[in-house]
Amino acid sequence: MKVIVLEGIDGCGKSTLRHGVHSLSGFGDIIHMRSTPSHWVYNKLYNRKEVDYESYNLLHQDLIETHVIWLMCSPEVAYLRQQTNERISLIFLVEADRLFSEYFTNITKLRNIHFVRTDTQEVNQAIFEISQKVYGKS
Repeated sequence: MKVIVLEGIDGCGKSTLRHGVHSLSGFGDIIHMRSTPSHWVYNKLYNRKEVDYESYNLLHQDLIETHVIWLMCSPEVAYLRQQTNERISLIFLVEADRLFSEYFTNITKLRNIHFVRTDTQEVNQAIFEISQKVYGKS
């Protein structure tokens, strides 16, 4: 069993991809939308208390095979995808995207991080790419 975490800004495709990614394992793996990367980003955005998420990450990944999928999407596309009346501002999405980039390039020590663009490919293509990166198969 694996844990697969879908991460990224609001509107990047986490909810859209969840079922398709879960079906890759015959619904045998655990799929999360958001985990410590999101906590780190949103704690920064809302000036909340800093927490040592890396200790948790290192312990967790040593206990169970964990894959974090950063669903990369331009803030402009993510903004346009929002379907609620209470849209998150483009400025907020730009800053969240910058912080996710900082987290994944400079902060985390997670081993299995996979980057998947969701603003330039169709849903089935993204699921295929995740399948190759996590399971080594199509």
